[in-house]
Amino acid sequence: MAFDLSKSMEGSASNFGSLGVSRILVQIIQFLILTVVTRNLGAELFGKMNVILMVAQFLYCLTASWSALGYTRFSMLYSNQKKPMGEVFWCRSLLVFILLLLTGLALIIWRDWVMDYLKLQSPVIPAVFFFLLALLTTDYTTLVAQVTTRFKGLSIIQLIEKAMIFIFIWFFGKDLFGILWIYISITLACRIAYLLISPSYVFRPFALKHSLFIRLLRFSGPLLLTSFGGFIFGWVDIAVIKHFASLSDVGIYSLAYNGLSAIDSVVMIMSSILIPIFVSLAAQNREDLTEKFIVRIFPQVSYLWGLFFMVFGLISIWMIPLAFGKTFMVSVDIFLILLVSLNLSVMNALMTPVFVGYNMVLKMVIINFSGSIFNLLLDIILVPKMGIMGAALATTLSYSFIVLFYNRLIRSRFNSAFRMSWLFLAIVCVHMIAIMHFRAWFMCLGISLTAILVYYLAARGLRLFGPEDRSIYISLDMPNFIKRNLIRIGDYAFWSGQ
Repeated sequence: MAFDLSKSMEGSASNFGSLGVSRILVQIIQFLILTVVTRNLGAELFGKMNVILMVAQFLYCLTASWSALGYTRFSMLYSNQKKPMGEVFWCRSLLVFILLLLTGLALIIWRDWVMDYLKLQSPVIPAVFFFLLALLTTDYTTLVAQVTTRFKGLSIIQLIEKAMIFIFIWFFGKDLFGILWIYISITLACRIAYLLISPSYVFRPFALKHSLFIRLLRFSGPLLLTSFGGFIFGWVDIAVIKHFASLSDVGIYSLAYNGLSAIDSVVMIMSSILIPIFVSLAAQNREDLTEKFIVRIFPQVSYLWGLFFMVFGLISIWMIPLAFGKTFMVSVDIFLILLVSLNLSVMNALMTPVFVGYNMVLKMVIINFSGSIFNLLLDIILVPKMGIMGAALATTLSYSFIVLFYNRLIRSRFNSAFRMSWLFLAIVCVHMIAIMHFRAWFMCLGISLTAILVYYLAARGLRLFGPEDRSIYISLDMPNFIKRNLIRIGDYAFWSGQ
């Protein structure tokens, strides 16, 4: 029987919706957790905490993250071929166990160097190792949810986990290691509970096939490059800042970057939803519709996110010092610059599904890794001269680098690109810089209102939205209720009659 993508998406749309709502609620609770943690620890200890997390994240990149996609691919392949999925689980687990064992031995052998680097005493080694285990269990629950499509259960577990962490940290999280052990113990308990109630076919039979292990290793090996690229983008700023600046600066920058990551996790849901659409368009040879999507819909989505970022940037000027204290006031400027990079991240998230759908992943990986190296080089150059502001600029310029080459890749395949988004990005960038320099509330409000008005007039002048976009939505292979709501939004939008 032929695979019906529309029906498949209809069945999983509620799962994606649950995950999206859960992700937003989780980020709200995470915001509350951060307010308590930063006020209890201060900038310097919060910086030390993020350095510990950076080391654990590096070890996670070495041991597990690079084989995650291989597990998903082979699990789905075995499922389609009516083969036992548990074989893939245990082969991947063996690979992770071997690397985890080597990691544990390395931490014991080089414990003095690790403690000297982190500027902390002996409790830090078990904290790093068990935090790595927490990351691994989080990784496994996400992968099991993907191969079983049990996103609702994962959403509930995530909410329970974050709520419990917040409650325990509120009452008992008074010091650095107390907070770390609360996070580790609750994460392990919740994630292991999810795995225990997962369908048994994910883990059965217990079998280790040499041929499957080799295939998994061969497929996943090249992805180690992508894994390290992601680590460089997400965590290398902290390592460079720690080397050239103080731990307080690490804490201030980490707070701003946590805000960036929180919003970015919501943005990534959009990419997950778009991937099946472009896989379907590629399978149907509908490059004409793909080009319309790139030229018309991509700039619209980017425009709306940019509007949200301008409003959120204005709010953050008062929200960050109010929530986290005056110690973190410097984080405001960093966060405003990172919001510009987040606008670029939206463009990346929009183009990634096109590359996946049209088998352009290898070129995408090369661009991403090149952008990561570019980010590292910029950090080394800018952080000694500009401090944490240099790290924020390095991140933004690196995202610009990736978007530029993504656009070139899109143009080489479809002879089109969403050029209008650059004008809107420029307006967002000018807005952020302006409210950074004029902090009086009436000036910030006046600048924001002016920027939003210019933003709106630019959209009208370029005819960004129009009734002709209806035909694009009608042609898309997606659940009918999503299609109806998208068309209804367009029909009632104030610019649709232009």
